[in-house]
Amino acid sequence: MNQGAIPDEIPTNLQEQLLLQDALAGNGKGIQGGVNNMLGDAPRLAAIYGGYPEHWYKMTSIQAFTINGASVQLHWFRNSQTQENVECKFKRQYPKIAPKKWFTDPFFYDKLTDQEEVEVGIFDLVKELMDAEDFALPSSDVAVDKLREVVTV
Repeated sequence: MNQGAIPDEIPTNLQEQLLLQDALAGNGKGIQGGVNNMLGDAPRLAAIYGGYPEHWYKMTSIQAFTINGASVQLHWFRNSQTQENVECKFKRQYPKIAPKKWFTDPFFYDKLTDQEEVEVGIFDLVKELMDAEDFALPSSDVAVDKLREVVTV
């Protein structure tokens, strides 16, 4: 995990600029944080930017744009007491072809792009299987069962 401040991602086109402006103008919603659903990054955020860990929330834009085939939203952290917004990043979701079980965790892809260990491990295993030249793709259920044998969640 990165222990320092993570710089904001810079918009690269007009749609990303509009998404950033709209979200930071207040058109966002909290997806995790507070006392009952504490962020893993909350202690780091409090140490770097101030406040208490329970004041930090992960936010997502309400609006999304399709840019180059990906659904793009903005994610960032907000201090609920000061309304300070930090560490903005664009989350791009491309059409997915994945084992059905991956969709049961609505935050799987967020965790994967945030480099969470379990999700990266699952992805690496699936990628390794898909990269094998003589690999015949099993059904989703067979693949999920195989992953369960290898990865302990």
